[in-house]
Amino acid sequence: EQTAWLENELASTEAQRASFRVVSFHKPPYTDLWDSPGYSGEAFVRENWVPLFQQYKVDVVVSGHTHAYLRGMSDNVMYMIVGGAGNTIDTYTSYVWGFFTVKQSIHHYGVMEIDGYSLAWNAYDVNDVLFDSYELVSRTPFCPADFDGDTDVDHDDFALLLPCMS
Repeated sequence: EQTAWLENELASTEAQRASFRVVSFHKPPYTDLWDSPGYSGEAFVRENWVPLFQQYKVDVVVSGHTHAYLRGMSDNVMYMIVGGAGNTIDTYTSYVWGFFTVKQSIHHYGVMEIDGYSLAWNAYDVNDVLFDSYELVSRTPFCPADFDGDTDVDHDDFALLLPCMS
């Protein structure tokens, strides 16, 4: 039922026209860190949802569960684990997926800002010291709008847009 709902949402016109598609849920599809051997993420999510993330061009997947910070890109999807808000931090390398480029076993928080076709992410430790950041540019094509305010998208709007493109 969740998988059908997720696919319906990701396939929607609204999602496909959005500047960014960000999906958030608790248990990650992948993790390299845990408190003991044996956990590498959720097989169900990897098998059922990750293909949807790729198919529908999800930009960012934010999860928790692992009490640490991990970030990495796989198949054009940025996977982040932002799980350092409390409890005991996970430090044991339980698996190595090979795509996480940032791994921090610290308490932390993150701030995501979207401004039009630009997404900025900053991660801070508990002393407000920045320890990770990245920016993404939208993969969604720019869609012309009613720039001249006459309630339609027509030749006049494109004429106003052309100087911005040169």
